[in-house]
Amino acid sequence: TSGALAQITVDAGALGVINNSGNTLITSGNGGQSYRGRINLLQSGGGALNLLTINAGSGNVLVTGDVVGSTSETQDLTITTTGSFQLTGNMGAGTSLGVITLNSLLSLTLGTTAANTIAAKSLSATNITGNIVINSAQTYSGSATLQGALDITSGSILSTTGNITVDAANNLT
Repeated sequence: TSGALAQITVDAGALGVINNSGNTLITSGNGGQSYRGRINLLQSGGGALNLLTINAGSGNVLVTGDVVGSTSETQDLTITTTGSFQLTGNMGAGTSLGVITLNSLLSLTLGTTAANTIAAKSLSATNITGNIVINSAQTYSGSATLQGALDITSGSILSTTGNITVDAANNLT
């Protein structure tokens, strides 16, 4: 389609796979986007070909499953919405993602337990107007920035070469 959809729902089942080789998934309004299953980022090449942008307008984005790349630290992920973003599984498990950008969201929840993991080149989660809850153990080869207007709850954060910046307006746990 050439315009934005009102809502996107993809249900591949709990063990299903969603292969994504597109660059941008767009919805307008507050319909949001929901994905159930493992999302494989299959982009190849350079530049924008390695970037998946999920733009949900004012709607929420829910991923029930994992998000994985196909080549270590080359697939970038950007979530753009004034709604919330929630991922219940792992991010970059097995093959680290590139740059993860999750800025200006209503709230952010990554992982449901400490057994979940995030592996990526870097993470930017800034200007989050609500709470940030990251249950996952996080490993970045570069920097990680978490900045929220309310509370931040985070699992372990490890960076091999970059800085880790955490800024909570309220409570930090």
